[in-house]
This record gives sequence, C-alpha cells and structure tokens, in this order.
Amino acid sequence: MMQPNKIDPESVKPPKRKNVKISKDPQTVAARHRREKISQKLRILQRLVPGGTKMDTASMLDEAVHYVKFLKKQLKSLGQAVACSNDNNNNRSMLVGDDENEGSLVGEGEEDEKKAS
Repeated sequence: MMQPNKIDPESVKPPKRKNVKISKDPQTVAARHRREKISQKLRILQRLVPGGTKMDTASMLDEAVHYVKFLKKQLKSLGQAVACSNDNNNNRSMLVGDDENEGSLVGEGEEDEKKAS
C-alpha cells in the first residue's frame, strides 16, 4: 500500500516579507489567504512530482498531470498482475493431494460423498 510522503511543514511556509504594508481590508485579507493556500499546495506538489522543484509552475503542473496518468496506468497493471497471480495461486491450492483423488478439484461433490460415507 502506498504511503503519503512526509513533508516538513516548515519547508512549505511562504517566505517572510520585510517592510511591506499589509492591508486589513477583509476582501484583501481573504484574497491573500487564498493565494497563500494555493502557493502552499503548489510547493507540496512540487516536492511530489519528480523534478518539480526545478520547473516553473506551469511546467510543473503539466508534469504532474502526466505523472498522475502514469501512476494510474502502473496501478492498473499491477492490480491486474496481482489478480492474475491470485487466480493462479487459488487454482493451485484447490488441487487435492491425497492418493484416491489426486489431481481433482475440491468442491465437485467429493466432500459431500465423503460426509455421506
């Protein structure tokens, strides 16, 4: 199972600005808060995408789309491989190895015959 990457919260904090007059207007405060959240999420995404820290934002977002599509394909193919492997293991485990029924499958009425005897 995939585990999320641990990202240090200190590494995604926005840089501190000095000597900047900050408006107290509610609309401006809300817009600044929204932009800060977007910037923080973009910094997290940059760390998740291979090579994301070395790209501009538009390129990184484009690469993130391709990377997610790649991961979906990998997940699908691995899921199919696991399902196929499980089917093969189930088929092998269903074979009975005793002498009188060697090579036969369990569940074909043989258990009922044994219980009736």
